[in-house]
Amino acid sequence: MIDFRHHPPGRSSSVLFHPMLCWQLPLFVLLLTISICLPRTSGAASNKIFPEYPEIKAAVKFWEDIYSTHSIHSSVIHDHEDLSRIYEVIQLLDRNLPAAEKINRTAIQQAVEKYKNILEGLGKGNPPVTVEEIRIAAMFSGPERLKQMTEAAGRIRSQTGLKERFIEGVTRSGAYIGAIKAILTDYGLPVELAYLPHVESSFNPKAYSKFGAAGVWQFTKATGEQYMQINDTVDERRDPLIAAEAAAKYLKNSYMLLGEWPEAITAYNYGTAGMLRAQNSHGSYPAIYTSYSEGHFGFASRNFYSEFLAALKVATHLEQDSSIPKDQALIFATYPLPGFIHLYDVKKHFALSEKELKILNPALRDPVFQGKRLIPRRYQLRLPAGARTEKLITTIPLRMLSNSQMTESLYRVKRGDTAGAIASNNDIPLKVLLRANALDSDARIYVGQKLRIPSHPRLSSAEPLLPHLASERESFKRFSSPDEKKTAQVPVIRARKKLYPEQTPVAREALKRDTISVHPDETLPLFAHWLKMDEAELRKANKLAITDTIQPGQKLIVLYDEISAAEFADLRADFARENQEDFFAAFQVADQITYTVQPGDTIWNLCNRKFHIPLWLLKKYNDSIDYSTIQQSQTLVIPIVVER
Repeated sequence: MIDFRHHPPGRSSSVLFHPMLCWQLPLFVLLLTISICLPRTSGAASNKIFPEYPEIKAAVKFWEDIYSTHSIHSSVIHDHEDLSRIYEVIQLLDRNLPAAEKINRTAIQQAVEKYKNILEGLGKGNPPVTVEEIRIAAMFSGPERLKQMTEAAGRIRSQTGLKERFIEGVTRSGAYIGAIKAILTDYGLPVELAYLPHVESSFNPKAYSKFGAAGVWQFTKATGEQYMQINDTVDERRDPLIAAEAAAKYLKNSYMLLGEWPEAITAYNYGTAGMLRAQNSHGSYPAIYTSYSEGHFGFASRNFYSEFLAALKVATHLEQDSSIPKDQALIFATYPLPGFIHLYDVKKHFALSEKELKILNPALRDPVFQGKRLIPRRYQLRLPAGARTEKLITTIPLRMLSNSQMTESLYRVKRGDTAGAIASNNDIPLKVLLRANALDSDARIYVGQKLRIPSHPRLSSAEPLLPHLASERESFKRFSSPDEKKTAQVPVIRARKKLYPEQTPVAREALKRDTISVHPDETLPLFAHWLKMDEAELRKANKLAITDTIQPGQKLIVLYDEISAAEFADLRADFARENQEDFFAAFQVADQITYTVQPGDTIWNLCNRKFHIPLWLLKKYNDSIDYSTIQQSQTLVIPIVVER
């Protein structure tokens, strides 16, 4: 019943995973029957498995300096493509100081503009005059130097130093890296891959990106759901050891398909299908690094392998530094819960603090710690190892265990329902119902589908009102006060009382085939996982090649052979809702600006490179936006997001 784990422990059979791999592709089925010897490395052998090609030496050196030399209070102004060209390292204010973020952003923008002007002037043939111009001109040579400088003017980028953060990562890694190396060894993978979280998250279990990647291994929800349990009570992406096993599966599968570690490691960032396309068109990794630019293969993907090599070098060096403390390896017992149990009862029975339980059980989500949900049955509860724990497990009162989870306000769709009528009957705006259940704008619902009925959202005075909520606000309630000048007007959102017209589609049942519109973060492997079908079959139904990917807004045929349309709709709604809950637990909207679309802008570039916000959030602020295209001179509302 109890599995005591001393780390580094090797892989434990007590940890539960979804067995499905990300890429189950029939074209490569034969690869699975071939005996592939995945190399275990040490010393000089690592250089052959993880080669440092001449083409990437400058990039590796650049990232070594970012991790070991440049402080988080500095920014390196450099060439986007040639990382040997460092124009300047500017000093930044401590971000905790008042207005530091704005001042630092301005300083970086001014530095970028400065070197852009210098390079443009030199590119026009203007002779260098100042010391600075002479220094910059010396970075270029050959008959094409003027053209090179003109092109370089459009490639200036800034990179904040990470020295202190990297050292913190080495300290944190002490709790996990031994166990992670053992897991990788069990899968026949090089133990050096255990250093990949230094690139992804600095070994921070609480890491959460604006684009929905969580945990030390930074799995997105779409990929993570194919390997791990992710729901409203448990998110195994946040457990470094469980996620390590998922990462091992993903990396091993990528290596089997791609055949080389530089490509397989890059696929961890860019995706296996994307690297297969790159490999098919360019062949070797050096050619991909220097020439490939299709799709979303940008700065991050191109440099991911170089970052890994740099992190491996810097981390192994710092591990030998006795002045840097290392967290102790975790030692714990796991207890598979026979029933649902409240966190309060666990704390009381085992005399543990909430902090202790959070450290041991990072996969448990906030609703569990807030008492809104029970720890689920069959969850592998981690407890301090020892005879005391073993004794206490045998004396858990049966009254503490439940056969079911805590309930929430749900409505089961019946024949003849419409989304508009359900919203009206529950006295909430239709858009609130759609948003709570991640429904399309046409509000399609299905017989048997579970709809969450939210209470009307409260407006926080600290956040700007979303455009679609602004249209729903009907009045403000003024609170009288003896000193009315010091009393704020508190906005109160009231639901409309009118009945919505019967314009949304009537719920349907017994569907076997449907056409849906792809939402942000949804992928073909994820759809196949939800539909309980082989991905190859889903590709065939949609006439998609083995390397084709899908994009938000794209129409996709889905087949309901193993699950119902209502069950599929529930899975999609839960996925989107939990994505957004995680995002707003880590970030908040501090402001909003308007932006006029410029020539060459795409939705992807605006979200991922210019404003660094998820696509679904941009959609929330621009209801009518088309995922597939935007028009020049179109005005968009851009939410400004900051960490909480």
